[in-house]
Amino acid sequence: MKKLFTIAAISDLHLEKYSINDSYFNGIEERADALLIGGDMNNGKKEETEHFLKIISEIKIPILMVFGNHECDNRSLAEIKKQILVENNMIKILDGSYQKFDFNGKTLIVSGTKGYGGGFSPYNIINKGEKTVKEFFKEEIREVDKLKKVFEKINKLKFDFHVVLTHWAPFEETIKGEPKELYMVLGSSRMGDVIESQKPDLALSGHSHRGSMGIKKARRKQVSTCNISYDVNNRKICFFEFYPGKIKLRY
Repeated sequence: MKKLFTIAAISDLHLEKYSINDSYFNGIEERADALLIGGDMNNGKKEETEHFLKIISEIKIPILMVFGNHECDNRSLAEIKKQILVENNMIKILDGSYQKFDFNGKTLIVSGTKGYGGGFSPYNIINKGEKTVKEFFKEEIREVDKLKKVFEKINKLKFDFHVVLTHWAPFEETIKGEPKELYMVLGSSRMGDVIESQKPDLALSGHSHRGSMGIKKARRKQVSTCNISYDVNNRKICFFEFYPGKIKLRY
């Protein structure tokens, strides 16, 4: 069976924490047609973002990324976005948006957003109680609405494959291994419901450092999903090879 194209993916590099050298992405062009980065590259400081940009500066394939919760820690996402886009025009930041590619005669759409927490059905947070709880709920719904709006745009297009990228987990299957007490702050099944309604070929997320490894089927068995966190995958980049009717994960 002939391979159509390959997507490389990694999340939660946390460059302020892990010792990742400048050669981490060397040779990636020989194995992949595009690189997806799922957020939490660093804590959002200017010098940390410069470090991230240096590490990816020699990559010659398209780079798509979403922000994670750690980027929100020190600066506004608008400031970080401006710095990244000014210094590297190969990068596209997904924030309720999508990018379209043609690889070997096949059209791939990659959509994405940061996402947020809120928990997993039937234990989702609800819009009741203290103001801080309501603000948490509102952030979840804002990110869910971003997915809904970008999917409305995508549904008007013709394409062969669709990959969804978020930082927070939309499916419980990718966070198994984490303490149940943390599920509320690891992802949102409301995101998962929207993504499942779209039936993409693959949904990728990070954020869960002790979650599950490998491609899983989401709870209704309609979507393939995978945790691409640096720790979960033994600090290796994931390579998703697309074949007619099949996706294979290699490291």
